[in-house]
Amino acid sequence: MEESTLSKILYWLPRICGIALAAFFIVFTFLSHGISIDSLIESSVWLALLVMTIIAWKWEGVGGLIFITAGLIFIALTYNRATAAGYLAVAIPVIVTGILFIISKYRK
Repeated sequence: MEESTLSKILYWLPRICGIALAAFFIVFTFLSHGISIDSLIESSVWLALLVMTIIAWKWEGVGGLIFITAGLIFIALTYNRATAAGYLAVAIPVIVTGILFIISKYRK
């Protein structure tokens, strides 16, 4: 693969992942609970993920560390309460997105 193509993929992949994760979970929350103030409050975590993506867009290193920290905080807060599927659906994609932001920063 050509170097510039790889650089473009590494630039866009974490950004798309961050937006897709936030959008998926926001839509999931509203579809599962209906449109209400409670749903908006429950979506605040996912709105924060969207804000983290915006921060990471500008400052990839800092944003990558924020993503990794958020994934680890999720694991710590849900230890012994979440299933493996919960970790695979939430924590792992967030941590991988953070790693991709850091890789993107150092590939420049």
